[in-house]
Amino acid sequence: MRPALALHPGPQPSLPFAPSTASPTGKPRPCARYASRDPRPYGRPLLLPPVLGPPGGAALEPQATGRPDGGAFPEAQSPSRLVPALNRRALCVAGDLRQEEAVETLRREALEAFGTVDIVVNNAGVGKYGPLLDFTLEDYDWIMDTNMRTSFLVTRALLPTLLQKGAGDLVFVASAAGLKGLPHEAVYCASKFAQVGFAQALHHELREKGIRVCVVAPGGVHTEFAFGTGRTPEDSRLKAFLRPEEVAEAVVFALSQPPHARVFLVGMRPMVEPL
Repeated sequence: MRPALALHPGPQPSLPFAPSTASPTGKPRPCARYASRDPRPYGRPLLLPPVLGPPGGAALEPQATGRPDGGAFPEAQSPSRLVPALNRRALCVAGDLRQEEAVETLRREALEAFGTVDIVVNNAGVGKYGPLLDFTLEDYDWIMDTNMRTSFLVTRALLPTLLQKGAGDLVFVASAAGLKGLPHEAVYCASKFAQVGFAQALHHELREKGIRVCVVAPGGVHTEFAFGTGRTPEDSRLKAFLRPEEVAEAVVFALSQPPHARVFLVGMRPMVEPL
């Protein structure tokens, strides 16, 4: 079981910020880590719920100092130090967001601790690359459940809170693979197309109720994503990929729009990748 992290708002005026995020290893994903460090979310709390690793793989405990390249963050930059440095209160909730009971526990404890949630950022994601015939049913379930089932469960659990207030934001960190089919990414593309379609439907369903929906769709990002399931740290393209803080910047951009404006889709790709 992996912890979920919530950051309580500081003394400045703010709305709560509740992203859902996970990595194959159970570590907080770098994009969410950088989003939590950006001062412009105005002190909003951050939830980092996790999932389990790939089928047959070891379930690794989260390492607060782990960097995407396998190194260590300076102690002052680790999430455990950043929380008090930002003058926010942290709440850790253990669970697997693919399970309804874990999501309900997260919802209940977050509301008990913070009173409300105004923004939900669905950032849980895993992937595996390779020819379709190399995929097992367990691989399929792992990818679809992590990328789409968690989006459904977390959104469904927290949406009533947004609707009750008649305002709020749903952000889905999807992928360029949710906008275009790509070779050796059939299952991953299927999960991300589903996530983008889910967001589009909610956009139409919720706009008149005051809820904004945004999709952030990055291409390759320089993180540990899919290491051991199709990518390696030695991949020569990694250094030219997007940085996690750049993806976090897109999330913050969408959330920083005035109430009368909305950003539905932010597409991002590194210059080394074609559209």
